[in-house]
This record gives sequence, structure tokens and C-alpha cells, in this order.
Amino acid sequence: GGPLTPEAPEDAAAAAAWLQAVRRPDALRHGGRREVVFHRFWTLLVKAGMDKKNALIQQYMDECKDEPALLEAYASKIQFHDHLMTILTYEKFSAAKQALGAALDRMEGRLQGAAFLGGPRCSIADAAWTTVLFRAEEVGLGQFIAERPTVARYWEGIKARPSFKT
Repeated sequence: GGPLTPEAPEDAAAAAAWLQAVRRPDALRHGGRREVVFHRFWTLLVKAGMDKKNALIQQYMDECKDEPALLEAYASKIQFHDHLMTILTYEKFSAAKQALGAALDRMEGRLQGAAFLGGPRCSIADAAWTTVLFRAEEVGLGQFIAERPTVARYWEGIKARPSFKT
């Protein structure tokens, strides 16, 4: 319950900054330079998810060898995924990992002094980052969260909230 925008001006500003980090590619600064955080770590999450999907599709293809229409549809899906992945070079993937790690490092620091990203209460910024953390965990990148004890505790607390349902 309660409003999703923090009442205290400094908490509202913090929540707005974290929300922008998810929404805008140039929102977070690190070391005096702008980082393209959104595109980089969402690229990472998409790539990891795509690998998982392709493995599942291959399993389905193995199970339906006697159904040419299904095989063709699955093969088309893998071909589409492969096409999408051509834009994800190793360098981009590595940059995405670094950007996600940097964002979570900043989150680790922020959460050492506050229960939530926007202060003492859950805010819209926490709701937005829930999506990122959930997706990271779903595609096998949970180690990025686990490596940061404060973020890991925060994430467990978010998942324990009645409003969190999968």
C-alpha cells in the first residue's frame, strides 16, 4: 500500500534516478562519463534468454520429428533468433555484463543506506528494477545478484512481498 513516489524530496530524487536508469539508455553516470546502461544490460538479458529458448526449441524439434509443419515452424523460430543474435557481438555481450555489474554495484552501495532504492518505502523505482532482477535470475544470471549481499537481501525481500507474484 501507499504511494509509489517517495514523499521526502531526497528519496523522490533517488527513486527518479533509479527509474531513469531503467528507462533511458544514458541515465546513469559512472566515473564522470555517461554509460549506456539500459541497452547494454537488456541486451545481455535478451541474449541469455534467447540461448535458453533455442535449447528448449531444439528439444521440441527432437520430440516432433514426425510432424513436418511443426519442425518447419520451430526451425523458422531458431533462424529468427539466430538473426537477432547476429547483432550481439562478444564485445557487446561483455559490455552488457559489465554494465549490469556496474549498475548492481551502485545498487549495492545505495541499499546499504536505504531499505529501498527510493528510501524507506518501496517505490516505482523498485518496481521497475524488479523486472530487471527477475529477468536476470530467470535467464541464469542470478550470480550477478548473489555476488552482492545487500542486493541479494533486497531481492529476497522484494520477492517475499505480497505484491510479488510470478
